[in-house]
Amino acid sequence: MKILLLGEQPLGFSSQDCHQHSDIESLLDELQINHCIVVNLAEPQQSVVLKQLRAHELAYLVPIFYAVEANAESQVLADGNFDEQAQLSCSTYLERLARLHPTLQSQTNRLISFLWLLPQRRISPFYDATKWYYRYPLLECWQEQSHSAWLNSLEKEAVLSKAELIDRVRQCKSCKSSTLNYVETCPSCNSIDVSLYSALHCFTCGHVASQAEFQQNSALVCPNCQTQLRHIGVDYDRPIENHRCNSCSQLFIDGEVRANCHSCGTSNRLEELSEELWHAYRLAERGELWAQSGKQTSLMPEGLGEPVSSEHFRWLLGWQNQLAQRHQQEHLLLALHFSNLQQLYSELPSSTVFAQLDEFFERFQNLIRQTDIVCRWNQDLLMFLLPNFAPEHSKVLEAKLLSLAEEQTDNPLELSVRFRQIPNSELAEQAEQWLLNLVAELRQ
Repeated sequence: MKILLLGEQPLGFSSQDCHQHSDIESLLDELQINHCIVVNLAEPQQSVVLKQLRAHELAYLVPIFYAVEANAESQVLADGNFDEQAQLSCSTYLERLARLHPTLQSQTNRLISFLWLLPQRRISPFYDATKWYYRYPLLECWQEQSHSAWLNSLEKEAVLSKAELIDRVRQCKSCKSSTLNYVETCPSCNSIDVSLYSALHCFTCGHVASQAEFQQNSALVCPNCQTQLRHIGVDYDRPIENHRCNSCSQLFIDGEVRANCHSCGTSNRLEELSEELWHAYRLAERGELWAQSGKQTSLMPEGLGEPVSSEHFRWLLGWQNQLAQRHQQEHLLLALHFSNLQQLYSELPSSTVFAQLDEFFERFQNLIRQTDIVCRWNQDLLMFLLPNFAPEHSKVLEAKLLSLAEEQTDNPLELSVRFRQIPNSELAEQAEQWLLNLVAELRQ
């Protein structure tokens, strides 16, 4: 892989290893999709350049590394330090680039392509200390606003998934600002003018006052009854109320903590604060399928016979199992595993493999009924729910499936087939484990 260096040549680099550039314009003129970039600039210039590169129509995809040092924002924008691990990342990038579908153009497709090409990539938040809030620098390069809404939408569609919880941020109930000052206040009058209060309690007469009032010539003497206090716990003790309000003179144990907003001035009780969670996101399985096929699989089918999501399929399976138990019906679950799919991916372009899968799927749809439920469980596994299907017909269907796979003379698909009758008591009790056992059996 060709390395394009922006900035001074660091120690350990030779002129044969990289093509050095002094400005970003000349680097972008030479850049191709199968290159990588190493940036060696001082901060904050380095983070500014990284933003420009990630906003570029081609440079946003390629591996970008920093040579020596990087601030927190640059670390979020780049793919890490240029070391031995970076060399492995470049090899992974080239391998996955050959499998990336070429028609991905929209903002969402740009995000999916970026995450797909290097599995360790994340969309991570960065805390901007100058503005007192988190933001997503990578998304700012591709989209101007509504970052959280966009990420939440893609997560609900199972295109992205949460990789790590970065922070929990408390916000003002009024203006949603997180610039809060936590201060202890008097529980009686809410004044912030409170202080520690050291008091004594005389056992002889019960008088309570500040310790200063008991001090007489280096001894402790009750100002009320003149008893000399020698032993704590015998002559006197200290009250548990160790705070005093200087506004209303109230004594108390612990004050009420309030969060005063520096943006709008609202005083918030702690239970009134709203909370925002900031996560790092990675590509989910539906996003990986999208990157390779160029097709978005919807959570809900557009019509009868269209594939449903795995989440919807699980729900339908449990629902049909209960109906079958109640009404003495017989259904059939069919699971298909393409056992040589990974081998085909290594030998053929991903677009060719997906074309073979689509061709097989279209032929198979002619064998089943429009009311049968179809689910692309993952890249190498299909599941079908066949309502009111007689078990004795399963062998005939299996033979037709195997013949369909063998009809593809160029790199034929190798199939493993399993049938399960419904209703099933194990499905009713442990649906998730029942399905996992079926998948494990297919992949043996």
